[in-house]
Amino acid sequence: MKKALLLGLILVFTSSFAQMQGRGGMGRRGMGGGGNPQQAAMKIDVEKMSGIVYYDDKKIIKKLKIKDKEKQQLVKKYIYEYNKKMDEIKLKYHQQIKETKAYMEEKKREAMQNRDFEAMQRAKYRVKEKMAPVREETRMQKKILNEKMQQLLSKKQYKKWKKYVKKKNKVPSMQNNQNDMRKRGGMRGGMRGGGMF
Repeated sequence: MKKALLLGLILVFTSSFAQMQGRGGMGRRGMGGGGNPQQAAMKIDVEKMSGIVYYDDKKIIKKLKIKDKEKQQLVKKYIYEYNKKMDEIKLKYHQQIKETKAYMEEKKREAMQNRDFEAMQRAKYRVKEKMAPVREETRMQKKILNEKMQQLLSKKQYKKWKKYVKKKNKVPSMQNNQNDMRKRGGMRGGMRGGGMF
């Protein structure tokens, strides 16, 4: 009888303690785990906007299901050559990329302070114009790589390759970022005070 009572008390205590811990953990996650949704939504990758995107040969071989060893070696060679070209372009335009990143960070801070998210849109277009020469060079390298891959791969594999490339090179639009922020409730203050739309 005593054993049963003691066991019952232990179970009740353990259960209560676990529930308290669960609630406390959820509260901590809810308070600090998510980061700033506005900053996340306004994140802009200058290098990606310029077309400087690197590919992973191992992931490509796996994704495209390339079994042939000779083909695998050629894919590795092509991806290595392409990534090397991206490094060269990045080095060539290093100062311009650095200045553009600093400019975008400044504009992001201003937009956050003033709740003027249209300013970010305008800044993004200026960056696109400024980085046009970089984008042209990266576009040419992508074209060369695509031609090599088209010759090497089967139709099915090439279709998967194009899908992979499209996904890797996709740059989220500011409009999508703003929609994300509205869904999270991050722009409520901006819409009231900023007269954005």
